[in-house]
Amino acid sequence: MKIIGISLLMMVLLMSFSLGVDLLQGFDTRTSIHNNVSPFQVMETPEMFVFVFFILVFVIDSFLYFYRSRIKGKNKSRKLRQ
Repeated sequence: MKIIGISLLMMVLLMSFSLGVDLLQGFDTRTSIHNNVSPFQVMETPEMFVFVFFILVFVIDSFLYFYRSRIKGKNKSRKLRQ
């Protein structure tokens, strides 16, 4: 869960930094947002599928790690009780 949180925080901070730089250069807000989203608009269908696949693998791996560590912690606490 920490990995997902840190990744989302980094994404938000970098996008806001990019918006700020665009606004300092004199662009209006709509153009700044368009500049942040435009790399995703030029992706072709196979590229978009690969991008979504990588995100899903990252998220699923993070949740599996969290789930396994939680189960492992419960098993240790059960052994200590016995």
